[in-house]
Amino acid sequence: MQELYIGESLPDNRYAAPVLADFVGLPPILGVVGSTEILLDDTLRAALQAGKADVPFYLEVWEKMPHVFPIFSILPESEVAIERIGKFIREGYLHPLPKRYGRHKATRREQRALALK
Repeated sequence: MQELYIGESLPDNRYAAPVLADFVGLPPILGVVGSTEILLDDTLRAALQAGKADVPFYLEVWEKMPHVFPIFSILPESEVAIERIGKFIREGYLHPLPKRYGRHKATRREQRALALK
């Protein structure tokens, strides 16, 4: 799979792994991720990198949602997520995700795990 994604490039190439990029000067970022998806750790790492660069990062971890869940219109959460994404694009900020949908912070366990990497 790695060859299909990055070819002969090294895995620590910032263009292949955006979480390794320089976040300085970026506009506010919205990270919408499902609690069960494979990119959760990368999204949490991106939030940490953005924080180090003083870039606002609005993290939304949606409970029990799969990868790219907002595109699945059969999920009731999809409509809410799309509305929140649109609001973020228009206004550049969001209020925290309502608890009934998920959370807006990494758990302590996730924070400890990321600190070890």
